[in-house]
Amino acid sequence: MTTRDMEIEGDLELLIPVAEIPQNAKCRTPSSSSTVGSSSHRLSGLEAISKVVRSWASKKFMTGCVILLPIAVTFYITWGFVHFVDGFFSPVYDHLGINIFGKYNIAGLGFATSITFIFLVGIFMSSWLGASVLTIGEWFIKKMPLVSYIYSSSKQISAAISPDQTTNAFKEVAIIRHPRIGEYAFGFITSTVILQRSMGEEELCCVYVPTNHLYVGDIFLISTKDILRPNLSVREGIEIIISGGMSVPQIMTTKDAQTIPAARLFKYPSSKMASSALICDTQPWKNLKAHVEDIKKTHLRDLLSDTERCNSMMVEFDGIVLDYSRQQATVDTVDKLYNLAEAAHLQEKIHRMFNGERINSTENRSVLHVALRAPRNAVINSDGKNVVPDVWNVLDKIKEFSERVRNGSWVGATGKPLTNVIAIGIGGSFLGPLFVHTALQTDPEASRFAKGRQLQFLANVDPIDVAKNIAGLSPETTLVVVVSKTFTTAETMLNARTLRAWISKELGPSAVAKHMVAVSTNLTLVEKFGIDPNNAFAFWDWVGGRYSVCSAVGVLPLSLQYGFSIVEKFLKGASSIDQHFSSASFEKIFLENQAASGTFRFVERMECFISWISCKSHLTLLPSLGEICPHIQQVSMESNGKGVSIDGVPLPFETGEIDFGEPGTNGQHSFYQLIHQGRVIPCDFIGVVKSQQPVYLEDALAYGKTAEQLQKENVQQHLIPHKTFSGNRPSLCILLSSLDAYRIGQLLAIYEHRVAVQGFIWGINSFDQWGVELGKSLATQVRKQLNASRTKGEPVEGFNFSTTTMLTRYLEESSDVPADPQTLLPRI
Repeated sequence: MTTRDMEIEGDLELLIPVAEIPQNAKCRTPSSSSTVGSSSHRLSGLEAISKVVRSWASKKFMTGCVILLPIAVTFYITWGFVHFVDGFFSPVYDHLGINIFGKYNIAGLGFATSITFIFLVGIFMSSWLGASVLTIGEWFIKKMPLVSYIYSSSKQISAAISPDQTTNAFKEVAIIRHPRIGEYAFGFITSTVILQRSMGEEELCCVYVPTNHLYVGDIFLISTKDILRPNLSVREGIEIIISGGMSVPQIMTTKDAQTIPAARLFKYPSSKMASSALICDTQPWKNLKAHVEDIKKTHLRDLLSDTERCNSMMVEFDGIVLDYSRQQATVDTVDKLYNLAEAAHLQEKIHRMFNGERINSTENRSVLHVALRAPRNAVINSDGKNVVPDVWNVLDKIKEFSERVRNGSWVGATGKPLTNVIAIGIGGSFLGPLFVHTALQTDPEASRFAKGRQLQFLANVDPIDVAKNIAGLSPETTLVVVVSKTFTTAETMLNARTLRAWISKELGPSAVAKHMVAVSTNLTLVEKFGIDPNNAFAFWDWVGGRYSVCSAVGVLPLSLQYGFSIVEKFLKGASSIDQHFSSASFEKIFLENQAASGTFRFVERMECFISWISCKSHLTLLPSLGEICPHIQQVSMESNGKGVSIDGVPLPFETGEIDFGEPGTNGQHSFYQLIHQGRVIPCDFIGVVKSQQPVYLEDALAYGKTAEQLQKENVQQHLIPHKTFSGNRPSLCILLSSLDAYRIGQLLAIYEHRVAVQGFIWGINSFDQWGVELGKSLATQVRKQLNASRTKGEPVEGFNFSTTTMLTRYLEESSDVPADPQTLLPRI
């Protein structure tokens, strides 16, 4: 008998309502060292009989209590009311010599009679006849005004421990997050329900949360995965409610045996985290703002002449050199930035993220992309559970599958090896993996592993773009990876259906299972699509799309192209930054890692915090880093383009920035003119030691060129204003020792943490994207209108004048476009 079985048996003996679990059901049994040893000992016959008798007597007595409680309460209140009314008439009865209620009260006789009566009622009411009598009696009571309300209220209290309420039983004790983030409520799981939505099915638990010891409470529908299940029996849970929390154990464990300090069941330990004050209202912000006005008067030429200052602003960590001496910053600037970070509780917020707390408050999710690249033996908890083993289970599955595809053990429907991979995704499922793939192409080791293979990414739903991606490819040697967590993303699924039709047309519908795999958690839709659920690779809701490169989203296609050993080096590089970020002292994090990650651009970042600079450029002469700009663009702009604080308070300053860039000398011949003489745009220069990356651009932006210098060069007077460069334009240089898988992982993590810390300082939620969701909603509305107009001839309505006019014009000019989306590809 398991620990859970013994808890249930004990609860049933005390007539606590606990759902019985079928013997063939799989129990969620916690690991326990307190296994009851009594099952290994045989009781003597006399002891066994005694136990049965005691159990039987206890049950019958409790049954009597349950039945008589509402009756007794009803009788007591009614009898008191009768006595109250009787006070007006009793003098009349006394005068007549009539004694209706008696006057004798033998001490102890009433108590003994009550015990006997309760016991006999328990025996009688347990029978079919007693139950029938009770039903008839209740019917009469419910017909009586006032009395019926008294009886019903008192019965609700006793029903909580009734042995006959198995259909509405308390199944388990539950802890849910309520009413605010960081606070928890105690309740009981009463039932489960499957919620069916367009995005798939979700299992919900009905959780009853008593709000007082009389069991008055609220009902909540909570996702099963969001419920904490403590190692408490229902009886113990009821005791906690009735005692007002006085019987809560000092240490409480969940069903997965993860320890949860009792104090954390109600609020986070740091009261400072509950503060909703805006960062701009703090004194460090005001001090920094005043300091910015002063530092603006000092030109970078003068700051760069201070050798000691410059030397202090060059730092190195694990093969990465950072030079932020070309920022308009002094030692005093660093101190004031440190004070600002302290006022924003930066260190606490970093720890909360790594501890798996649900810092994404609007979606009630943890933010644990760092767990995706954590070492196998690491411990990173989410809801009391170490998620690292789950991550490595998926990584091991990817390793095994990718090796089979690469060595020819897994072949296509015609027996040919699959040497071409097309990854279908959009947003974070596309931009991040594309950046890593492009960067790895110049790594000699990665290039050697990728020889004879081809990896392409498909995001755009334009049929011509789809046709270009598959041009020259054969379905016989092509493997398609469909990346969609819910398997309902409109753009991704349209492209997936198109390629499914392409494969089916050439090889037959049965070939889909051999030529298509999925990165998704919705196995039902994956199977309906035609993909074997065993070939679906999972990721979790604590992984945001733009932070998902290190999950199966990026690891699977990259492993198929380069081999898992190369991708594992990439993960280790990202993990090295994570570990430094989370374990170094706050001063070291602030001065090195955060500076390296661009979190504090010093004066640039100060100005960005105070809303004076809204653009930033990422510049590199390496074509292999060409896709880092779009990736950073999404990570930064989607994360920090917010208008309210994490508490929903409108911000009196702007957040976010416009990120852009271009690799190689393309930028030199497009937007560098603006950077030199137009708007002040701080720049990140990313270089590699072994490349031919020049360093003159940083100096040109910092020093500029004065009119005096031009005069000495005998430049014509009328051209001097045009050739003068003011300089004083801040930049930051990140120098990598080489561009291999490990360094690419470091670079990825650096910018991820930069964005997170920037959001922590501003006090915003960097991990939701409601603007993206709005765009999806509006697009759905337009798509439905276009379909209705084409198929049913319905006029365009429900939009403003401008949109109505444009949609009508589009429909008129595209009348020959078929109503239903086609998966046929154009010829190119």
